[in-house]
Amino acid sequence: ITKAMLTVNVADDTVIVGFNPSVYVPNYTITGYVNSDTQDSINTLPVVGIASGISSSTPAGVYIDSITANGGVDDNYDFIYNNGTLTIINISLDIESVSVDGQQITSEDGKNYVIKAACGTGSVKIVVEADPYAIVKINGIVGDTLTYTMGKYGPNLVPVQISDSSNNVENYMITVYKPIPAEDIFIKHWSDVVTVPATFQGIACNKVEWYFHENPSAEGTKIDRNVIKGYLNTTKEGYYSVIINDTLPTCPVHITSSDIKTKIYPNPATKSQTFVFESGLSDGEWQNATINIVDIQGRLLKTQVLTGPSMEVVSPSVDGTYLIYLNTPNVSKVVKLIIN
Repeated sequence: ITKAMLTVNVADDTVIVGFNPSVYVPNYTITGYVNSDTQDSINTLPVVGIASGISSSTPAGVYIDSITANGGVDDNYDFIYNNGTLTIINISLDIESVSVDGQQITSEDGKNYVIKAACGTGSVKIVVEADPYAIVKINGIVGDTLTYTMGKYGPNLVPVQISDSSNNVENYMITVYKPIPAEDIFIKHWSDVVTVPATFQGIACNKVEWYFHENPSAEGTKIDRNVIKGYLNTTKEGYYSVIINDTLPTCPVHITSSDIKTKIYPNPATKSQTFVFESGLSDGEWQNATINIVDIQGRLLKTQVLTGPSMEVVSPSVDGTYLIYLNTPNVSKVVKLIIN
């Protein structure tokens, strides 16, 4: 009796350098059964595995007929074997690309990626593209995509780990800066003046750079004292932002002239003489107000409690430029006083 022919088709496969042939499980199919026979009808199934010349130390390459099948025995069938091709590859542990909310980021050193999140954003979508055979972890979570919730203002560090099945690992860092809403940090509503504090939520404002419509503004002047770190004469209406240290920006905010008009006269004034300070505050506001006189070096010279919506104040005894700060629980303003 002529036996029917069964064809054993071994699937091609791709593995990683260092794989273990002894535990490798190949894929294969057997076709050609007749009379409703199945694999369970075969006396001895073929043995399918890796050829003897392939080991865990075999270098990357393409190895034809290295996934082999043989040894099938049956009373009713003979066997034809189509061996598979084994491709051994090295896995790259490099990051191919990083995007945050759809914006691609480049890295200067290949390890660190830095981006400023959009203003008002609490979370960002991070996508890391790497070798398809690599294992990607973003912030400790396996996967190439992560919605990351930012915590504090300023730098939020998101570690990225790329590894392979042999436990080779490369580590990377994505830094997402959460910008401060300008309205939260600006001390404003002054007569053409805006300042930032010396610290904000524990962050030192030790480098103050002002921007007008995202361009560096020449109007900024730095003052170094405990309360005020820098002020800006906002003589132009528009959108202002500030960098308060080497890395931390604020969001832009639209600034207009204050509705409260504080005045000093005469101005310029004469040293050691009185001038009139008009707060512009209404009844119910000035009762809790104070003024501070500060010289251009940021030294506090005098503090006075308002005695009315306007009051006479003795001017400093030295010629120069001074700032007079009006402070209430709800309003802060500053005006410039010139003594000559």
